[in-house]
Amino acid sequence: IAWMRRLAPVATEEMWVMNANGSAAHALTTNASTSKAPSWSPIGDRIAFTARFAGPVSQIWIIPSAGGAAVQVTTGALGATEPSWSPDGHAIVYAVPTNGQLNIWKVDPDNPATPIQLTTTTTGTDESPSWSPDGTKIAFDSTRDGTDRIYVMNADGSNPQAVSPPTLIASWPAWSPTGSQIVFQGKTGPTSDVDLYLVPADGSKAPVDVHPDPAHNAFSPGWW
Repeated sequence: IAWMRRLAPVATEEMWVMNANGSAAHALTTNASTSKAPSWSPIGDRIAFTARFAGPVSQIWIIPSAGGAAVQVTTGALGATEPSWSPDGHAIVYAVPTNGQLNIWKVDPDNPATPIQLTTTTTGTDESPSWSPDGTKIAFDSTRDGTDRIYVMNADGSNPQAVSPPTLIASWPAWSPTGSQIVFQGKTGPTSDVDLYLVPADGSKAPVDVHPDPAHNAFSPGWW
């Protein structure tokens, strides 16, 4: 398990890892003023994460999960965030701020010199990208329609399609292990409770509220 830990009163953050039973917790990074969003490589040998060590903005970095030196992957002037590994380990998608918006880019972690921009929205933000289990699709959260909706596009950025309705404020998509469904957090209005919704990955049916609990909110779903 990887997570980020803020140090107080010093304004720095560290990335930590531990065994699934909570044992052997230890820090992998130090001296980062911002450190977040860890994402394990498919075989578990590396972790991609967002951090700002010495530069003016946060970038995507990779560090061996067993410990070692972190390697900077992105170098854009505006920074990068929210890395997500492809199932084959040959690509990472992430979000980049551009003129007040966020767009989604892709990079080869072992040859990062030529990142590829996948979305080009100028009317909102595209963020929280998540690979389908077979690596052919990417789900993401977009405000290009004026409200947060879940979109699915091909891995090359083509054919983006909304799979959640404009009546829901939707975010944080996560694929089912088979790739047939997507779970996300959503609410019906700005002050409504946050529930978890399940929708077919092709958007062929309306989302179903799978956490209709008015006493509790639900956030950041994930499949196991």
